[in-house]
Amino acid sequence: MVQEAFARMIASRPLCPGEGSQLAWLRRTASNLSIDTHRSPRSHVRRLPEGIVRAPVPDAMEDTHRARLRAAVASLSELQRLVLLAKVIDGMTFVQIAADLGVAPATAKTHYARAISSLRGVMGDGHREGVRV
Repeated sequence: MVQEAFARMIASRPLCPGEGSQLAWLRRTASNLSIDTHRSPRSHVRRLPEGIVRAPVPDAMEDTHRARLRAAVASLSELQRLVLLAKVIDGMTFVQIAADLGVAPATAKTHYARAISSLRGVMGDGHREGVRV
């Protein structure tokens, strides 16, 4: 996985201008590769004992929501996306994010707020429906 993450980073170097961006991008890519490997059917083969029913497949509405969310996150600027993913997925503080990206903590907060605002604009205000963006 490490080799694949570095190969992807080298192939997409124009997308990662600064050292902090490269570190954040590399962390995110390694995390995604780890998740992909874990979810891959080749990584583990499980046979369910007789009588156990598989979990239900997510309904079409959930798949549509995820696709819309994925497209909305992809439409963010690179810095907004890096800050959002580091904050939401990795649970990093704004000080940690700022250090990784080589920006001021206030700048990281601004990009996070803009990303959330953009996602809410694209996805709609989900608070009324019980879905938080």
